[in-house]
Amino acid sequence: MVESEFGLESGSKKLILEYRPWKGQRVASWMPIFSIAREAVYQLFRRKVFWLIYALGLLVFFLYFFGQYLFFWVADQQAEPVVRVGGFGRANPNDMLQFLRGILKMDGSAETFRNFFSFQARALVILLAFAGTTILGEDLIHGTLLFFQSKPRGLRNYLVGKFLAASLVVHLLTTLPALLLFFEICFLESWSRLWTQQRVFWGILGYGVLLNAGLVPLLFASAASVRKTVPMILLWAGLFLLIPSLCMILVEGLGLSPAWRMLDVWGCLECLGERCLGAPTSIPGQRPDLQIKPILAGLSLSLLSVFCLAITRSIYLRGENE
Repeated sequence: MVESEFGLESGSKKLILEYRPWKGQRVASWMPIFSIAREAVYQLFRRKVFWLIYALGLLVFFLYFFGQYLFFWVADQQAEPVVRVGGFGRANPNDMLQFLRGILKMDGSAETFRNFFSFQARALVILLAFAGTTILGEDLIHGTLLFFQSKPRGLRNYLVGKFLAASLVVHLLTTLPALLLFFEICFLESWSRLWTQQRVFWGILGYGVLLNAGLVPLLFASAASVRKTVPMILLWAGLFLLIPSLCMILVEGLGLSPAWRMLDVWGCLECLGERCLGAPTSIPGQRPDLQIKPILAGLSLSLLSVFCLAITRSIYLRGENE
């Protein structure tokens, strides 16, 4: 048998290699998005460090979860002069109620969820920094993007799939626990809160979407630029810890314009999130003229998103990966 330019020759008979069409089930071009997202989530979930950080982040959730039971139990004991609190001795129910409602804000109001989102910020920053280097940075280091760049619409599906995976991390640590707290309060008090407190319910969803839209593009740009876990954590620590302190010094210490608070990414997110929940400012005692205006906060986050998308495009779409 002799191989020719057009096929295989066996004596005088030529065997042409024919095209064999795909006989499997065809799917839409956007369906691989969910496969990419699923594999990214699996890649993240099999890391023990992820579950360790996530468990530490849930400590705040359990504090509020059991704090709601304590609040409603103390509210039912107001008729008693003193009550016994386990092995901690006796206490005045009115004083305990004032402490839980006035200081800890455990009364289920919009301020409760405002404080919950604020406390979750630290764990969310660390968890996202780890997730970015795992599901994005490693692909850039090992050159995985070349496979997706060789496929029609492959890179677009890759970016959307990774975006969904990172969004899941945000909602698992913030939106979902906040919704569980809201339904717990409805169960303990009255299910009528679903109608009377609709602003809080939709505010929780809005806060979650806001965090997702503000942090995930920043995650893409950071992971594309840094790619390693430790530098990523240091970069995000500077963005969410160092810069807010610097803005406070500039505005409150040096008396500069509150517009400098536009550099504080998390402060801008909190400002807009408080408007979603209908809660007052999270900085009690601060003069209103020193607080950033919502329009400036929105402008800051919009400019940041455009900048991050530009960096992501220049690195991912041009194939500047190792």
